[in-house]
Amino acid sequence: MTTTATEKYIHISPYFIIYLNAFISIFGLFGNLLNIIVFINLRSFRRNPCVFYLMIDAIVNIGFSITANSNSLIWCKIKTMLINSFSLISMLITCFAALDQFFATSPHYYLRRRSTLKLSYRLTILSIFCAILFGIPIILYCDIYSTVGCIIRNSRFFFYYSYIHVPVLYGIFHSCISSLFGFLAFRETDKSRTCCRRNASSTCYCCNTSTTSACRGASSTGACRDASSTGSTSACRGASSTGACRDASSTGSTSACRRSCCRDASSTSTTGACRDASSTGSTSACRRSCCRDASSIDSTSGCCI
Repeated sequence: MTTTATEKYIHISPYFIIYLNAFISIFGLFGNLLNIIVFINLRSFRRNPCVFYLMIDAIVNIGFSITANSNSLIWCKIKTMLINSFSLISMLITCFAALDQFFATSPHYYLRRRSTLKLSYRLTILSIFCAILFGIPIILYCDIYSTVGCIIRNSRFFFYYSYIHVPVLYGIFHSCISSLFGFLAFRETDKSRTCCRRNASSTCYCCNTSTTSACRGASSTGACRDASSTGSTSACRGASSTGACRDASSTGSTSACRRSCCRDASSTSTTGACRDASSTGSTSACRRSCCRDASSIDSTSGCCI
């Protein structure tokens, strides 16, 4: 009875694998095509580096549906190389997408400026180049046998591919890189959200210059600081000699204060400190988020104009 059941399972298993793979391939192809259509048609996604990575990943994943079998040795080599190249590109693109999210959510300006389409183009080309390099040995050592089909005939390369290439590159490396940068991006996002919800806190240090919701209502010591700031709580990092709050990207001495930080709203300094929106005088009084430098203060009202 047991032998009969085992033989039945052995007989059914190939059909189960065939139909299951066909089901996954059809729905995977349909889902990837929908992703590509959405990413291309929505204008807001066209300039987003992370969306570009996801679109490339969707295009590459369509290559996994290549399952046509043939007795041709050339097609055996090409098919095996393409499948492995597509899987490697997909793995690298996923890592690059996690890296881009880390750059985009970083409180440091020099890291945020790395989240660009130009860098995503270069990293995509790099991943394709690496996939081609790893695919060359597969073309050289892959062969076709009548009994088992298309396999790697070189024992050393087979050992490397089975015990080093697949477990280390696709398993450990991919999981560690994606998890690491994904966790760092989540941590920075959570810090920024917590900081901007905090009111009158003396430890408000995570204001993100890429947002308009820079920490308001900072402590009375003037304390909306950049995460990398190591100075006193009253000093914005990169402030000018006249006391005007400036972003790291600001280059001119008369440049308007950026969104990264500001001094205390109650400050009455005439050297460029941010005034409160309720300040009497001109309706263009400096608000908490930014102000111009000392040369832009109205001599009558005492407010920035």
